[in-house]
Amino acid sequence: MELKKGIHNMTRILYPEFKGKIMLVDHENLMIDTEKEIKGIYNFLGIEYFNADLSNLSTPHEYTDTWGVKNHHKVKKEIPQEEYNLEEIFLPSTIKQYSNLEFWKK
Repeated sequence: MELKKGIHNMTRILYPEFKGKIMLVDHENLMIDTEKEIKGIYNFLGIEYFNADLSNLSTPHEYTDTWGVKNHHKVKKEIPQEEYNLEEIFLPSTIKQYSNLEFWKK
């Protein structure tokens, strides 16, 4: 239920006062055309584009996130396109409950 509440809270980004202040990056789009998405982020932030080596990324930080998962947000050396079979990971009821919540795609 917490995830659904969190997603509902995210709908606040649609409020007029946040227009132009928040950018959502769709993971699938980031995987399909990484460079285009990163250029869009630079543009949104209003900073000059830097052509980074996307096959040799690193992060100097190590930490434990809110849920106690160490390195959960650690940057991988590359931005791989990973595919998962959700049916092998989640119960059908869980998939049904959390499907079609991507309000930002509408």
